[in-house]
Amino acid sequence: MVFSVDEVERKSLAKSLTGMAMKYQGQINFATVDAKKQSFFLEHFGLHADRLPAFVVQTTDDFFVFNQDTKITAEAIDEFIRWTVHSTMAYNMQTNTF
Repeated sequence: MVFSVDEVERKSLAKSLTGMAMKYQGQINFATVDAKKQSFFLEHFGLHADRLPAFVVQTTDDFFVFNQDTKITAEAIDEFIRWTVHSTMAYNMQTNTF
């Protein structure tokens, strides 16, 4: 999920992450979220409203917040997703859950 209060920024980020969405199609769903209208999500994910935009990966059991001090780029998000998938798989192997 990409959180932003600015519609133009959300559209720009969506456009820049389209390649990532296609790369992970069938594995990860991408969505933009109006952080003003859906502000309750910010607290739930521990996001700082003064440091938007923000990117979050939510799994069935957990969520992972991209560092809000790091610029959201396709390359950075690709690395973050790979780390998230690896972390989730390692966690599942340790707990024997799927």
